[in-house]
Amino acid sequence: YLFNVSSVTLHFGVFFLQTISPVLIVFGTIGNLLSILVMSRRKMRSSNAAVYLISLAIADTGALIIGLLRFFVAEPICKIRFWLTFVSLDISAWVLVAFTIERFLSVCFPHRLKTFCTQKSSIIAVVCIAVVMLAHNSHFLYGYGDVIITYENTSILVRCIFVSDNYSDFFYNIHIWISLCVNCFIPLVIFIVCNSFIATKVLLRSRKMHKIAEDKTAKYASRESLAVTGRQESNSRLTIMLFTVTIVFLITTAPIRVLFILLPSLQFQTSKDYAVLYLTHKVTVILMYTNNSVNFILYCVTGSKFRNEVLKMFRELCNRIGRINPTNDAENVCSRRQSLIARQIITEVTELPPKEIVPLQIPDDV
Repeated sequence: YLFNVSSVTLHFGVFFLQTISPVLIVFGTIGNLLSILVMSRRKMRSSNAAVYLISLAIADTGALIIGLLRFFVAEPICKIRFWLTFVSLDISAWVLVAFTIERFLSVCFPHRLKTFCTQKSSIIAVVCIAVVMLAHNSHFLYGYGDVIITYENTSILVRCIFVSDNYSDFFYNIHIWISLCVNCFIPLVIFIVCNSFIATKVLLRSRKMHKIAEDKTAKYASRESLAVTGRQESNSRLTIMLFTVTIVFLITTAPIRVLFILLPSLQFQTSKDYAVLYLTHKVTVILMYTNNSVNFILYCVTGSKFRNEVLKMFRELCNRIGRINPTNDAENVCSRRQSLIARQIITEVTELPPKEIVPLQIPDDV
């Protein structure tokens, strides 16, 4: 009975991973590419947010393709896959952290906006994050590989596992806690602190702007309040979008972090216990990669400017497709021909003397 339960659980875990993974890869890659296209448009790319959101989309795409496609067949590819997967996940988390810090500085210190929050500083921040995370996860390049195990006088090649017991101890006893701090605890503290200050500041400014707008006695209130209120609404929309992305990030990545924290204290006595752990791990992994797949939807739902730019981009695409339609071209040629004939008739009428004006016959081919 235990064997049957374990077998069913394991098969369901494999089926779940193989079924959901392609959906996340296709859906997430398309969404991230659309995010890159939208944020690269002329109206959007001049903002600091474009740097972070484009970088986030690239990191998310890398995490989906490299992490969910199990295409390693040789030792070098195995090492590179693990290395780049963790690098992409860490970059995705810390780009969101950098974006949060940038919003905190721009909202709480608006007079220093041009000093701290420039597009150049945003690019430098993203590059520094990428370099640090590449170095931080470089131990995968020598810790993983193919190992030959001897079992009952038979040599078995096991691909992509820990190359030594020392590295296994390092991974489970040291690296897990470092990864939790880098990818969970530290970002969580920054998110809570910065977003709390941002929410408080935005709320206070919003109340102040409403009070100014309602003051009918001040002559300067109308024009000034409209300008400031417009900027305030833009900041509020961007803040709401950032809050939503952050909350989804925390919800989708927390389960696998909790699992890794509890893993050393768990006791496994039967094959059923291991099967349940396998299924739980696969579910939390899929949930984690869901975070890398849904940002485009979150941008469209919470960001009106982003949503309008998406609609504008698709309208322009439809217009370009319509221009190459031969039916439309024929109608345009016919319309231009009718306009030329009508203009010629009007010219002839205006040049005739009053007594010589006679009814004109419009050609049959008009």
